[in-house]
Amino acid sequence: MDLESISQLLVYTAIAVYALAFMLFALDIVSHGSNVKAEAEAVRTKRKSLVGVGAGANDADAREPDTASVPADTPRETLTKPRKPRRNWLRAGFAITVMAWMLHLGGAVLRGIAAERVPWANMYEFALTGVVLVVAVFIFAQFWNDLRFLGVYITAMATLFLGAATVNYYVPISPLPPALQSAWLVVHVFVATLSIGFLAISSGLSIVQLIRHRFKSNGFVSTLPKADTLETFAYRL
Repeated sequence: MDLESISQLLVYTAIAVYALAFMLFALDIVSHGSNVKAEAEAVRTKRKSLVGVGAGANDADAREPDTASVPADTPRETLTKPRKPRRNWLRAGFAITVMAWMLHLGGAVLRGIAAERVPWANMYEFALTGVVLVVAVFIFAQFWNDLRFLGVYITAMATLFLGAATVNYYVPISPLPPALQSAWLVVHVFVATLSIGFLAISSGLSIVQLIRHRFKSNGFVSTLPKADTLETFAYRL
């Protein structure tokens, strides 16, 4: 099996793994949204019961100190923050995304080695490199900000774009035409492709911002950063 065939096999595998990561991120949204709704309902029920008990105690003996009317199970303030629930689907989805990206990157690198040139000389290779840079920006952005809530958006984009490019634009490796035999192919196209990665992240943040503004207290959406924060970060990108 030559390098071109191995590259294509890695790309096919990456598409399947991206699809698996998409499903895991989607499961996280569903499960976490259900948990948020259940917790909100439990808090409302608890508050109603505390109000009822406190009102009954005050009516029974108005001269008792305030501490007598407070139920024993009333939550007290502590210096430690409550532990956040473990989101196993989210963690698994991100880990699978990293795995898919490594397969994808390997396919792109082997394509370039087999062609003995940079792997973005035609539409298939441009899509191959463009998607790998989009996912790379998403992965390495986690070192500064937790953007894993964009996982569904990024993995869906990677699966669809990479699949469409493989089906519609794949061509065997061929030498560069004279018009592309220039150093600008390396510099200009790479910089333009990298900018697509940042644009994809900022567009995803803008989409989430609109969703957050429209559905402020709707389950999973209520756990996302505030709309103003999302807008600011999107413009910084």
